Amino acid sequence: MSEKVTEIQCPICQKNQTIKVPSTVFEEKKGGGTIKIQIHEGICCEHSFLAFFDIEGKNRGYETFDTTIDLTDYQESKIEIFLRDVLKKFGDHTIYLMLHAILLNSSVIVLHDKYVSEDNVSTKRLNIFLNKCLPPKYQKPLLFTSMLDLDYYKTQIETSLVINTSGIVEVQPWDDISLEYEKKVISDALKILDPHLQPVILAEEFRIIFENCSYFYDILKEWHSIYFQDLIKLFKARFPPKFSEYNYALYEQVVKSRFKGDMSRIKASEKAKKKKQPSSTIFFF
Repeated sequence: MSEKVTEIQCPICQKNQTIKVPSTVFEEKKGGGTIKIQIHEGICCEHSFLAFFDIEGKNRGYETFDTTIDLTDYQESKIEIFLRDVLKKFGDHTIYLMLHAILLNSSVIVLHDKYVSEDNVSTKRLNIFLNKCLPPKYQKPLLFTSMLDLDYYKTQIETSLVINTSGIVEVQPWDDISLEYEKKVISDALKILDPHLQPVILAEEFRIIFENCSYFYDILKEWHSIYFQDLIKLFKARFPPKFSEYNYALYEQVVKSRFKGDMSRIKASEKAKKKKQPSSTIFFF
C-alpha cells in the first residue's frame, strides 16, 4: 500500500510529528477539496485535534477541541485498579512491553476494531495507574491510549508501541532487547501483598534506573568522546557488584531515546578526547 509522508504540528503545544497517510485517503477526493483527518491522543502528543490536507498531501491547517486528559479530573474516581487487574487484562508480555516503552518515553497505543464500552481498566484509570508507577518528575498525562484500528492506519507513526486487535505488536520503536528488567520489577512488585504499595515499588525501581541513566547521559555531555572500555570501567565502579552486557544495552536504549544522548561520542577503537577536565566523581583506571 502506497503512502504519503507528511508533517503535522499540534496547534496546542506545537510539537511536530511525521505521519504516514495511505494514498487511498487522497484518491477518494479526486474531485478536489479538503481532507479532514482526526489526530488522536498519542499520535503526535497528548492532545487531539483535526488536521486538514489538500489532495497533494500538503497541510492546510488545524482545528482544536477540548479533549486533553487532565489526571486531576480522575483522582477522585471511586474505582481503583491495581497491578493484577492490568496483568489480567493485557497479559504479562504486553505489560513488559508497555513498561519498556515507558522507560524509553514512548507512548503506548492499543488498537481495537469496533467501539466497545470500557471496563474497569479504562484508558483514564490505566494512565493514572501507570503514572503512579513513575517518579513524579517523569509522570505525564498520556502514557497509554486506545483507538480504532482504521483511525490509526490513517495516521501511522513509528515512535509509539502499537499493539493490534489480535494482541500482536504492530510497531516496536526500538531494537530488540531482552525484557529481563521489566520481568524482574513486576516480579518484585507482586511479592508485596498490599496492592497499594506495588506501584510504589515500581516507582522506586524506575527512579533508580533513571538516576543511573542520567549519570550515563552526564558523561556523554562532559566528553567530546570516550573510549568504550573506559566507559564500562566507570559503570562498574559506579554500579557494583554486577554490571552486565545487558545492563549496558538497556541503559544505552534509555539514554538514546529518553535523554537524547549522543551515542556517537562512544569510541570503540580510538582514544577519547576530553571536552573539559572530568569532575572529581569521574575518573579513569
